[in-house]
Amino acid sequence: MLPELKPYLTALVMPPTLPLLLVLAGLVLAQRKRRIGLSLAWLGALTLWLLSANAPAVWLHNTLIPSYASAQPAALQQAQVQAIVILGGGVETGLPDGVTQLKRSALDRLRHGAELSRASGLPIMATGGVGWGGKSASESEAEVTAPRRARRLRHPSALARVGIA
Repeated sequence: MLPELKPYLTALVMPPTLPLLLVLAGLVLAQRKRRIGLSLAWLGALTLWLLSANAPAVWLHNTLIPSYASAQPAALQQAQVQAIVILGGGVETGLPDGVTQLKRSALDRLRHGAELSRASGLPIMATGGVGWGGKSASESEAEVTAPRRARRLRHPSALARVGIA
């Protein structure tokens, strides 16, 4: 039961729904208890404003989301890593030329993964699907990435070293 409710519960607690519900509850409560209701409505409006502003968003990002140092070839070899896995970063579809292209974050990941592969000699595996708006017949992100990875590696056996997951 809970997995079916998860999208709805998530939508309820994520902005802007929760602050808007606070405003609504405060206005309804203000009919009976004016001071408490208006305080709750103002709290909801202030929360909505704070969550919409850039400075609190940057502060929350820096506080809650950890950052990790980039992997180094020596550390990969020391840890006996078998392959470099490049996680999907999204694709751009519906472009005027009709070609599906990787988003900037995906290209950055691909570039760094290719550099690590070149320095360490490890094979690359890319992940990624068709995304939220993708059609089942469209290319997956991993399929879009494969030729770019092979060109980026500039190695005769590059196509054999590139895996698609």
